Amino acid sequence: MALLVGAGMVAAFHIGKVPPALPSIRRDLGASLSEAGWLLSVVNLITALGGMAIALTADRIGQRRLAILGTALCTLTSLLGACVGTVSALVAVRALEGIGFISVVVALPPLILRIVRANEQRAAMTLWSCYMPAGAGAMMLIAALLSWATSWRTIWLVAAAASAAMLVALLLGARRRRELDPAPTQHLPVLIEMRDVASSGGPMKVGRMNRPHRGTHHSTWPGTACT
Repeated sequence: MALLVGAGMVAAFHIGKVPPALPSIRRDLGASLSEAGWLLSVVNLITALGGMAIALTADRIGQRRLAILGTALCTLTSLLGACVGTVSALVAVRALEGIGFISVVVALPPLILRIVRANEQRAAMTLWSCYMPAGAGAMMLIAALLSWATSWRTIWLVAAAASAAMLVALLLGARRRRELDPAPTQHLPVLIEMRDVASSGGPMKVGRMNRPHRGTHHSTWPGTACT
């Protein structure tokens, strides 16, 4: 389980590396404030647009394979990003990096639930919820320290090295195990399942559940155990 939570934290490195590096990126590539905003938000856009499709893909190819592929994609895109010469190219690479990130974080929770006992699942999900603040926060600190002495490209290479190390760890540690791969089942095409999910009413019900009652002045944010 520690390996899987660690994989989520390393994936979050690619979120945390950007904010401290923006001044260096703007100096090096001449990025405007608008372009800097795209660098920060493109991963969120990819998550919003493609998260459901990637989750349904995980059910077909297996969460273990998707986590490995996502980590490999984060490694390659961070390496490629360190070599680009224009802001538009960097934004495009960040979009691909977003696919790798969401692939990892969608695939890992089901794997964690499969390898822990039933009475440990609540604690396991609480620990998993820390992957983003722990991983992104650690990388922000590392990037801030590196930015004093080097450029943003070094920060990208450090994130790539961390993902490469995690990829090796996943390949060695997440060996083929029956409980980590999906049982063979028949699936509808991804687009049809996306349509069925969107029209089922479930997302609207979740949204209404998390909406504060009239007259209250607080919000309920799911998945924030580490605050």
